[in-house]
Parts: sequence; structure tokens; C-alpha cells
Amino acid sequence: MLRAALASALAFLFSAAASAVLIDGADGSRDVAPFPQPVLGNIGVRGSLSAIYLGNGVVLTANHVGAGDVSFEGTVYPYVPGSAIRLANVNGTYADLLMFEVYPRPDLPDLDIPVLSPLFGSLLLVAGNGLDRGNPLVWDPNGSYSPGPTGGYAWAPSSHVRWGTNNLEVYPAGGMVFNTRAFGSFFDAGRLLPESQAVIGDSGGAVFTLSLLGEWELAGVILGIAQYSGQPAGSSFFGQRTYYADLAYYRLQINDAVTLPEPDRMLAPGAGLLAWLGARRRRAAATAGASAPAPR
Repeated sequence: MLRAALASALAFLFSAAASAVLIDGADGSRDVAPFPQPVLGNIGVRGSLSAIYLGNGVVLTANHVGAGDVSFEGTVYPYVPGSAIRLANVNGTYADLLMFEVYPRPDLPDLDIPVLSPLFGSLLLVAGNGLDRGNPLVWDPNGSYSPGPTGGYAWAPSSHVRWGTNNLEVYPAGGMVFNTRAFGSFFDAGRLLPESQAVIGDSGGAVFTLSLLGEWELAGVILGIAQYSGQPAGSSFFGQRTYYADLAYYRLQINDAVTLPEPDRMLAPGAGLLAWLGARRRRAAATAGASAPAPR
């Protein structure tokens, strides 16, 4: 029986560090993109964790990763102070998602976010700056109970941006993880496409799905993992889960910020997101005022 629970401590764990996705299979190495090629150059290193370049100078990551300088393909792009903006849910509460600007802008392609959430069973391509895979392990999470020992891997101390595959196989209770609309995957052994599991360092990394036209779209952001109760530190075992923010739910907010007209962004670095935030607050105030009863 899988005894796993996602708790706030996992956010703290990921904010400490997280590397490229850990991958089952022969050597655990997936640092060359598959075909058709997703834009893996847009996956950057933020501290020891991960971040995603959306376009127009805007970076997206998990809020618990935090804003700061980001390295894309070995080049560091400085954070624009004061430009960090958190994404919100429809009820006004904040999600574990953060956008901010870097300057100068990386010479990288813009990413498309799907209009609809990925379907159950969809192929996921997961990329992050998590810890590398170490030696194989065997451990029994259930003691004397069935099904008995399970395999896995230790985490190595090094990290690289790397990709792996999985499938959408689980939804969190209530549909939310860290107050963020989410979907998830299991880490299974012996699949035709060797599966990935997020580890320390992967927070803020990317999840791509294929569109009907066969193009990779940015469907999610790596948020956290669910582990077995009592699991040895620095390890991953089959049966664990990885959870991802469902970006289709936040698509309009993201696109509003990334696609601001050029004049709004030429005022100064960081002015684009701040202008977007001000416009959003004005719209919210106007909506609240329209719905309130007129004074008598």
C-alpha cells in the first residue's frame, strides 16, 4: 500500500534545492531533446532549482522557488527587482506560481500554453534542473505487509537540466496542490519509455504535452512530490508521485502579462509586469464596484 502524503514540508524541501528529473532505464541520461523537439533551452536554473522562459522577458516558476537571476543555456540573465508577480486562483487566493522579468531578454522562442488541460493518460515530457540519478536501491515501504520491496534510486550530488517522460495518471484530492490547480503522474518501472520522477531541484521545471498539430506546448510547472512514509532521505522509489501546476487554468493571466504591447515594455525593465498588475487590480476593483449595491 502506498503510504504517501504531500505536505507543506515538501515545498520547503524543494525550495532548498532540486535537479534534473530522475529517469528509470539504462543510464538515466536524457539531455538530448526528443523529436519533435520541444524548446528545452527555455528551461533555466534559478539558484539550484528550475525556471521557465515564457517570452517577452517573462520567467515563470513555482512561487516557493522565488524570483532572482536565471541561467539559460549557460548565460545568466539578471532579475529585474520589483517585477515579481504571483498568479491567483478564481477565488482570489494565491497559487504557488510566480512570474518575473529578466533583462536583457534571452534570445529564446516564446512558449504556447494549451487552452485545455491535458487529458488523463496524456504523454508528458518533464524537464528540470534536478539532482542526477545515483545507484539502484531496493527498499520495503510496507514492512511485513504486501506487496513487499520496491526498487528505486539514490540521488547523486550533481545536477543537470534533463528531460524524461511520464503520463497524466492521477489528480490530487480536491484538485489542488499547494493551493494550485494541479495534475500528477506515478513513477513506474519497466515502461517502454523510461519514466521520470521529480527530485530535489526540479521545482519550477516544465511539463510539455503534444498538441493536435504535433507541437509541444507548456502544460505545467513542477510543484512537488509525494513520498512513502519513512522513506530513506535522498532517494526515489517506484510508486511515488510528481505533481504539476495545470497552466491551462492560469492561461489567461499568463498570456495577459506576456503579450503586453511593446510600448508598455519599453518604458523600463520590469514596467510591463507592474503595468499588468495595476490593470488587473483596476479591473478587479471595477468588477467589485459594479456588483456592490448602490448607496442610498
